Amino acid sequence: MNYINLPSYVRDFLITHDNLSELVPVVNGHSGLFYPTTKFITSAGFDWFNQHGIELRPNCLLFRARCNTEGPAHIDGTSLDLESQPIPHVCAFNFVLEGHGEMQWVEVDEYTTNGDFKHNVPGTTTRAAVQIVKQVPGSKITVLDTWTGDTGFVRIETFHRIVTTDVDRVCLSVRACFPLPFEEAAKQVREIFQLK
Repeated sequence: MNYINLPSYVRDFLITHDNLSELVPVVNGHSGLFYPTTKFITSAGFDWFNQHGIELRPNCLLFRARCNTEGPAHIDGTSLDLESQPIPHVCAFNFVLEGHGEMQWVEVDEYTTNGDFKHNVPGTTTRAAVQIVKQVPGSKITVLDTWTGDTGFVRIETFHRIVTTDVDRVCLSVRACFPLPFEEAAKQVREIFQLK
């Protein structure tokens, strides 16, 4: 299991923006920028998550994937706050804000990496590391699982990528501080949202 579809009422906690294309312009086929989570989640949303024992990270990611693209397979790394210990990224609450596509969890037969790719988060001491995987020519990527929903709790600490069709896909990824393996975090999320 790599994802859980969440009830639509969770989207009531989102702050909407009319200028998404300005907030995350596309440089390549797939790009993302960090923003303070308070820019996208209401104070009532923070309260709700806190009341249910879920600590949202102070920064979130807004991604745009261009139409008709396969994003790079990657593993999300860690948040590296220069004033504290690294915090691994295990899971996220993902909200598709525009378009559609697939989040795919994949197995890559042969790959090379560019090492840890570090991003500074504007206005903070936080950095995030992501490991990009490059497929070796002639090897293959096997799709293990897919998610096509618009509101979900997703695994991000194993190889995954985004594949789009005829429209761009804009996705808000709100990271949570679960110091647990994904399966245990998912069990807690199912209980909180009263899902089977």
